[in-house]
Amino acid sequence: MKRFVTVAGGILLVAILVITGCSNKPSEEELFSKAKAAQESRDFTGAVDAYKLVVANYPDGDRADEAQFMVGFLYANDIGDTTAARTAYEVYLEKYAARSDSGMVLSAKWELSNLGKDVDQIEEIMNFAGGESDSEAAE
Repeated sequence: MKRFVTVAGGILLVAILVITGCSNKPSEEELFSKAKAAQESRDFTGAVDAYKLVVANYPDGDRADEAQFMVGFLYANDIGDTTAARTAYEVYLEKYAARSDSGMVLSAKWELSNLGKDVDQIEEIMNFAGGESDSEAAE
């Protein structure tokens, strides 16, 4: 009987820990800060994982749009996975463009149109759009 009470008490303790553990999940801001810290320490994969947690746990939160954008940005610019970057940016535009900062929306669209291009190709595009090349501007 004593063993049964101990086992039952252990099960009850585990159940309480699971229930309270679920209610004590990290806040959106804590997860976002963790992602930003990983990014600043150049742990880009860890940053992507943490930004994804922000989106997964707080899809309608205040930082979800920025977190989703950063997933695409890190894949494109630091990890070099253009396929994952494209997917992340497309999700960002689909889910968050209507409520997000217009500058981030424009950046996501620009990134999508330039994914996988060589830096020299992008400079040519920027010069063409501006109407003059760097050498013409210097004259």
